[in-house]
Amino acid sequence: MENRPTAAPRHERPLPRGAQPLQLYSCATPNGQKSGAILLYIAEKFPAAGLLPVGDPAARSVALQWLFWVAGAAPYLGQYGHFKVYAKERIPYAEGRYEMEACRLLDVMDRRLSASAWLGGDAFGVADCAAYPWVVCVDKFYKAAQETRLADREHVQRWMAACAALPVVQKGMLINAFDNDAEFHRYSTPGTLAADA
Repeated sequence: MENRPTAAPRHERPLPRGAQPLQLYSCATPNGQKSGAILLYIAEKFPAAGLLPVGDPAARSVALQWLFWVAGAAPYLGQYGHFKVYAKERIPYAEGRYEMEACRLLDVMDRRLSASAWLGGDAFGVADCAAYPWVVCVDKFYKAAQETRLADREHVQRWMAACAALPVVQKGMLINAFDNDAEFHRYSTPGTLAADA
């Protein structure tokens, strides 16, 4: 079989199932798992968590607009990281192009956060859940705070500190983080670490 990218599995096989009832499977979504769709599902399944406004259609619409904005921004931040960190050969045009786009996206965030405590409104929500790891990635993993002028973005800095102070964010970043204490590379189901290979 020719080795070429596809958007679906090439072979049928049973998927492993964890102990969590909300475990989602990559074959169930086009082009693999999409964190925005997963976050939206969780927010709707558990409205008491407060990740989406309830009873206020206008506020809910704003929260969803920003969640979808993050879904559109994330691939550009990912491509920035690819060309900055992973590419085996330097491609100055690609690095410059995605750096410029990362700066523009962070500027959009900063302007939004100058008018709102959180991306999606007055409370921490799904858009913040989706965006925070990407901004941390730009800073800590891509080591691009200087190139993207992250320190100059006053409102993004305030928002990052507010996100980092939340226990739920601290737990999420422990599971999916970039340091040696992160569990993501060994994680099976919540609370259960897979045996190291």
